[in-house]
Amino acid sequence: MKHLERRAIAHQNKPLVRAVLRIWLTQTRLQRYEAFRRQRLKAHMLRKWVERIQENRAKESLASQFSSRADKRLASQYLGTWAKHLARRKKLERRAQRAFEATVKAKALIQWRGALWAHVKQAKQAKLARRLFLTRMAWRRWREVVEERRREKRRLEVDRKVMKRVLDTWVERTRVQKMLKRKGDVVKMANETVSNHLRVSSSTAC
Repeated sequence: MKHLERRAIAHQNKPLVRAVLRIWLTQTRLQRYEAFRRQRLKAHMLRKWVERIQENRAKESLASQFSSRADKRLASQYLGTWAKHLARRKKLERRAQRAFEATVKAKALIQWRGALWAHVKQAKQAKLARRLFLTRMAWRRWREVVEERRREKRRLEVDRKVMKRVLDTWVERTRVQKMLKRKGDVVKMANETVSNHLRVSSSTAC
């Protein structure tokens, strides 16, 4: 339950927090009610047991008083009758005790089955909540990956465009430089040709 609460609060899932809180409150109330009912049952059985003990003691006192007043033969007869009633009562008490223990065991078995069912239900809910959290985390992660790929694609496109512009600029500059170099070579060759021609002309005139 605490793990679910931490997971629910961490993901700010208010419906799940409320559902977990309702489950916890219901379980707490059931536990309090069962404890109160067991306490009342114990108190009731204790009162009955004390009453039986008091009744037996009162009967024992009456039997003692009667036996002290009666003669031995009459006392022996009544003592035998009292012993039979006492044995019958003890037998009934043993039967009642066994029935009570069987009832308590049956109730304990029912409570154990109820607790087991509640535990299985909570385990299923926890499994479902965990699956829901994992699904949401996977979906969020997948969206992040897709968004990252989109950003990476846009960045690569921008980089390609920038590189293309840089390459085009470099090619244009190289072409311009080659053209200027060719023109310079042409001018240089023309100058050399004129110089050679002037030099030949001057040597011929001499």
